[in-house]
Amino acid sequence: MEKGKQTIPPLIKKNVFLFIGAFACFFVGFEIGFPLFAKAALEISGKVELAGFPLTIMSLGALCLPIPLGKMSDKFGRKLPAILSTLVMGLGLVVVAWGFSMKSWYLYLLGFAVLGLGFGGNALFVLAVTDMFPKERRGEASGTAFLAVYSGYIIGPFLGGMVADLL
Repeated sequence: MEKGKQTIPPLIKKNVFLFIGAFACFFVGFEIGFPLFAKAALEISGKVELAGFPLTIMSLGALCLPIPLGKMSDKFGRKLPAILSTLVMGLGLVVVAWGFSMKSWYLYLLGFAVLGLGFGGNALFVLAVTDMFPKERRGEASGTAFLAVYSGYIIGPFLGGMVADLL
């Protein structure tokens, strides 16, 4: 063990492990959607060149809320903005599904804009992990939290492509 390096209490290790596991599952599930979203966009729009457009709209939406949600978390703590972010993402997914079921391109895109707004709060989940670590180990905590994100990036699109192929 490095000199002066603080140990992590077992309860914190357990909480971080559970949190990272849940975050990894979230990202795997979310990333599974990417190939499916593109296939749905192709089906609704009928144009191959628009298959990635909903994800672009989602990314633009995600640019809008990280700073306001971060400021909110500074003022009220991490819990309220994280819950708000998750609820907005859920609403976005409902609108995406509604737009797909109605074959409405504009409703489908609106759902992705709302989904992106909620997605803009994901940094708060990484901060929740870093808050649990001692100050001198926050970089390690951040890296650990991003393992979950990258796991989703690796596993999700592969599984989503298999599901899209089956559909």
